[in-house]
Formats: sequence, C-alpha cells, structure tokens
Amino acid sequence: MAMGTVWASGAWGASAWADGSWADVEAEAAYAGAYAAEHASALRDVCAAGYAVTFSTGTPGTYDAATGTFTTPTTGTVLGFAMRKIPTQADLDRFRQRGLTEDKTALLLVVASTYGEHPAMGATVTWEGETMTVRDRRPLSPDGVVIKSDIAVCR
Repeated sequence: MAMGTVWASGAWGASAWADGSWADVEAEAAYAGAYAAEHASALRDVCAAGYAVTFSTGTPGTYDAATGTFTTPTTGTVLGFAMRKIPTQADLDRFRQRGLTEDKTALLLVVASTYGEHPAMGATVTWEGETMTVRDRRPLSPDGVVIKSDIAVCR
C-alpha cells in the first residue's frame, strides 16, 4: 500500500486512518451493534493489507420517446479496500458455473468503507492497472447488513 494517510468513512460518521487511529471507529461500532464491530475490524485489516478501491456504476439515463431526450445519467460509487484472494476449488467451480475463466478473473476480498455497502453487479473497478467488472459477489451479511464480500471481477 502506498505511504500516506488513508481515509475511510463509516455510515455512522466515524473516521479512520491507516496510521492506526482506529479508536473512533471501534467506539462507534460498539454503539452501532455487534456486526458493525466486525465490519470495523475487517476494514482495519484489509486497509492494512490491501489497496484502496472505488467501484463505479452508471446508467446513461432513460430515453423519453415523447421528447426525444434522455433523463440525467446516474452514477454510484462504493469506496473501500480490497485484497486479492487465492480461489479455492469451490470458487473455481462457481466461476465455471457463471461462465468465467480463471485466467481473466480475480477474486477479491472487499470491505466497503461504509458499513452495509458492497459493489453492485456490473460495477467497474481498476485492479492491477486494468478496468475490471464485477461478475459475481458473495456478501457476508449474517443480519442482512453486509460486513465484507468476496467479489469476482473480470477483464
């Protein structure tokens, strides 16, 4: 990871820096619930071992035939941290079931900076210098709120 301060912002407004000042995040996570604490811990770990990423989605807008124009395009982003995972045999089988090839697919462990967010299918991210697209995702969300996700991205 590049030197310098890395900023992450949680849904509860806490701040965290990669230099180790995680007290605010952990205090807010304890207040927000048990799984928020797991998210804060995962965010800290992946921030330390991985890379900052931005997943982006967008639509060109909806065509209005009556006026011949498009509505305003929409965009969305999920900020977080990711690290590459070595796929297991089960992961490789899942890739094949979805028509993905191992040589063009990277499996990432992703923790969004905001508790509960995770990248949408079709979102794009720059990983290892290439623009890649989310083709599969397996969120860990024991109570319906995402803590972290395994994300398969493809060139």
